Amino acid sequence: MAGMLDDIAKNTNCAIVLFASGTAKYHDNINFYHKVADKMTESVFVNEEEHVWKAVATIAGAEAVLGTSVHVQMISFVYQKPRVSWCQLKEVRIFISIWEPPNMRFCSDVENTWKFLRRSWGETPQLTQDDTVTYYNDAKVKYMESFNEWSNLLDGSNTIE
Repeated sequence: MAGMLDDIAKNTNCAIVLFASGTAKYHDNINFYHKVADKMTESVFVNEEEHVWKAVATIAGAEAVLGTSVHVQMISFVYQKPRVSWCQLKEVRIFISIWEPPNMRFCSDVENTWKFLRRSWGETPQLTQDDTVTYYNDAKVKYMESFNEWSNLLDGSNTIE
């Protein structure tokens, strides 16, 4: 993994930021990120903050996002970032299949990450975020259309049959 991240850092001229999207048991592990960072030769920073809005800000400010978490995938989608997911988790694959535009419906393994990311990178990328903008706007409309129905479930005044 460290070698692959070094390759991405070299090819993009960007620093790598490793961060936890959640630190519940069996989730991200800051100690693991430090071990990866120690093996890297390119610029890397381990963000140890355990705060949801700081994770969101990290994604919002990123040039591109690599991740395994469905939450990271969602926020990357919302901020229309070039993104590659390592889809070990079923939830990530489901999110991608439902919400992502067809040209972004792919998963990668660690070894092929740059192969996928470079399609969205550079001055004239093969894949742009134009379709993501369209899909994101559609998702907002769907959310707002169902907001009242779902929010009424919280106060018990309405039930779905």
